[in-house]
Amino acid sequence: MDILTEWSDGIWIGAAPLRVCGVPFGTRMTVVRIEDGSLLLHSPIALSSRLRSQIDCLGPVRHIVSPNKLHHLFLNAAVAAYPGARLYVPPGLIEKRPEFARGEHLTDVPPSAWVGTLEQIVVRGSNIMQEVAFFHPRSRTLIVADLCENFGRHGRLLTCLLARLARMYNRPRMQPDW
Repeated sequence: MDILTEWSDGIWIGAAPLRVCGVPFGTRMTVVRIEDGSLLLHSPIALSSRLRSQIDCLGPVRHIVSPNKLHHLFLNAAVAAYPGARLYVPPGLIEKRPEFARGEHLTDVPPSAWVGTLEQIVVRGSNIMQEVAFFHPRSRTLIVADLCENFGRHGRLLTCLLARLARMYNRPRMQPDW
C-alpha cells in the first residue's frame, strides 16, 4: 500500500493501513504539485523508503498540511523527512498538540505559496472539530480528510458495522458530530 497513485495531473494519492481504537480504518495522503514545481503533502501518512522515493521523484516537498486536529499522527515524521518544508496547522491542533505551535495557521485565505493552485476554506460547525477543505480548480478536485467519509462493502467487518451505526455505510456522509 506504500505507493502513490496518480489521481489527476498534479495530484497523487497514497494510502496506508491505520487502526483507531483497534478498528481498521486506513488513512490517505494527497500530494499536490504547486505551480512552482514544489509539492504539498496533505495529511501525511507513514513514509516508507519506497513511498518517500516516489515523492522525491516528483519534486521537492515544501509544504506539509494537517487538515484537521485528527491528522497529526505522521506530521513529526514528515517534518523530519523534509526539514525545509513549512508546516501548516488547522484550528484546534495546537491546543491538542502544542509541539506543532511552530506551524502556520490555516485560514480561509490560502498562503501565497499555493495561491492559483489550491483554494481553501475552514469548514466550521462541528462540536468536535473544524477541517480545512481544499479545492484544486484545474482538476476540479475537492481534497478533504474526515469532512466526508464513506465506508463500503469492501471494508473489514468491524469497520462496516461501525459505519452502519454512523449511517456512513456505502454512502458518503459528513462525519457525525458525536
